[in-house]
Amino acid sequence: MKTTKYLLALAATVPFISCESSSDDDSTSPQSISKEEVVANYAELVYLNYKDALVGATLLSESVNEFVAEPTEAGFSNAKTAWLASRNPYGQTEAFRFYDGPIDDEDGPEGQLNAWPMDEIYVDYVEGSTTGGLVSATDIALTKETIAGLNEGADGNIFLTDGFNAEKSIATGYHTVEFLLWGQDTSATGPGERSYKDYLLSEDATAPNADRRGTYLSIASELIVDDLTTLVADWSATDQENYRNSFFLSQNADNALKSIFTAIGIMAKGELAAERIDNALQTQEQEDEHSCFSDNTYADIKMNALGIQNVYLGRYSDQIDGPGLDVLVAAVNPELDLEIQTLMTEILTTIDSLPLTFDQVILPGLVGTEGREKLDAIVVSLQTLGDKFAEAAETVGLGTISVELPE
Repeated sequence: MKTTKYLLALAATVPFISCESSSDDDSTSPQSISKEEVVANYAELVYLNYKDALVGATLLSESVNEFVAEPTEAGFSNAKTAWLASRNPYGQTEAFRFYDGPIDDEDGPEGQLNAWPMDEIYVDYVEGSTTGGLVSATDIALTKETIAGLNEGADGNIFLTDGFNAEKSIATGYHTVEFLLWGQDTSATGPGERSYKDYLLSEDATAPNADRRGTYLSIASELIVDDLTTLVADWSATDQENYRNSFFLSQNADNALKSIFTAIGIMAKGELAAERIDNALQTQEQEDEHSCFSDNTYADIKMNALGIQNVYLGRYSDQIDGPGLDVLVAAVNPELDLEIQTLMTEILTTIDSLPLTFDQVILPGLVGTEGREKLDAIVVSLQTLGDKFAEAAETVGLGTISVELPE
């Protein structure tokens, strides 16, 4: 399934500038690129990335609705394929977080889109309990408003037993859809094995409440589309009253750049290195991996790292390749820019060489294996990269930034 590509004529306003150009009278030299141009290029990059994420989510929702309307094994496989495809563009957007932008300000949908880890029994049955979760709570109407309101345990204890954990009581987002497609992952060598028959409205059904399960899956998928639709609107160039135009591009360029550096710094060091990789390495718990039901965690890690690189280089896919943070850093400290670019390349190369699957590599007793050693190396490199971004921000005159994950 191919993500739709959009043709953009951006060169006239934010042309791509090679970092190798250094002639004093060359109007396209790094020294001639303004901070405002870098910020403008970033805003367009964010918009294009969210737009592709929306395309992927829309295709996912359509595949899910087709399957729910007529549950077949082929339709179930198509929905899973669409989920996996949708994660690639969204994973790259995670580099736009951590500065109170539209994705994660106090009204932002990040917690509704990508919260994890989740307590599966909050949504549906698990091994040993065939009647768990909202799917089985027939006294609760399944609507967008209800499911969104129950995310992260807003009213979760209305039907759960002792051990209720609001933080893990995830009712919406990619990982809820993932769980409803793959089911609980109890295998050390593969993903969850939920049967499409869980959705059959006949005597062949393999679990109760198939009608509610299908309704839930459709609603959760549609909520992802709704949330991404708002983010695309927030970053559109055509609405002069939205976040992009009325705030982000209107503020002082230094403030915007400080936010951009902060976002990729925290994403590299605090979020990706610490929360998404090292935490699972330390706990050795399968539940702590990002996409534990589908075993898509390596792809998640790669897309997050690629998103960081995209922002630093000012590029996304084949749709935009303009002046990035690298141009500003190279103009002041080319050695630091080279260090950053080398680190990013090494991280992505190491991710591509990881063996087995994430949940296999973190198994207890596998300390010192090749996969674990590579994941440890990625953690160290991402931590170093985050610190380098902080150094780079100071180098280009933005002052001190924190790249630690906020508490």
